[in-house]
Amino acid sequence: MSKPLRFNVISQLYPLLVTLCLAVAASLSSCQKELIYKTVVTDQKVEIAFGDVPYATMSTWLFSPPGGQLFYSLPTNRTSTVDAPSSAFNALCYNDDSDINRFEIRSWDEATVTTGATELLSRSSFGGTNAEIPRGGDPEEPVLYQPTQLYADTCSMFTGNNLTFAPKAVLKEIEITVMDIENIQNLSVASAALSGMSSEFNLQSLMSQGTACTIPIELSVSKDNKLKGTALSFGHCSEEARKHVLTLYFLLSDGRKIYYSYDVTTQLHTAHDQERIELEVGKIKLPEVAPDGGFDPQLDSWSTIEEDIAL
Repeated sequence: MSKPLRFNVISQLYPLLVTLCLAVAASLSSCQKELIYKTVVTDQKVEIAFGDVPYATMSTWLFSPPGGQLFYSLPTNRTSTVDAPSSAFNALCYNDDSDINRFEIRSWDEATVTTGATELLSRSSFGGTNAEIPRGGDPEEPVLYQPTQLYADTCSMFTGNNLTFAPKAVLKEIEITVMDIENIQNLSVASAALSGMSSEFNLQSLMSQGTACTIPIELSVSKDNKLKGTALSFGHCSEEARKHVLTLYFLLSDGRKIYYSYDVTTQLHTAHDQERIELEVGKIKLPEVAPDGGFDPQLDSWSTIEEDIAL
């Protein structure tokens, strides 16, 4: 009986198949590494620490000169050892613990934070629609949320193995005070808006930028019967041609809605402390109201009170 023929094809092709598989795997590995790490071409490590900062973690970006970048969320209570993108690199850090602040990190030069659109006034308190609300500033300006507290630091072309950031508060604080309100007993709800403010902040230069926007500001009556409100902002446009208008909105106890607007450009631009600007209104007289009142704030239109306001 003749024996069947057996062809050992697999054993003959095995070395070639192994070589091909290894080549494909190496190619895929190389592509994957380039996709994730971009321009990381060295094995250099860097130790990163932070000065005193009221946040548990800081978002940290390292940028190599060719354009690659690495991101880390690092603890602030200890030193972290991480990969460096190159022997010399740019770096920045910030706290990212807010749903209001919106970060966009495209590159070292284009690392910005802004906020989203919001309503000028609370419709649940004032009624009506946004289209009906009078604007003291440019009516075409977008109305954006105030940013929440932002700590940041930046470092240009760092070389070495130990980098210590010193994050600081970078937002501007604006305090509004109405010193004297006649007929304050007639006040039901108060709010404010400030126009001509910066819509963005550059995290690389730690300076405000972007187009102008209007920010809403909550007001409340203090124990000494003053009307007060505090706002955080990315800053204001420093050009003298930029106009800033503070508008005060009032809902009276009888349902009437009135507003006052006045130019605060000079106050903003010449404030001695640009980190914490105080805007003061000397006196406002609210209208008298009928004892039985009862207007519907959902239907009542806005009225302008023609009266000089002391600054």
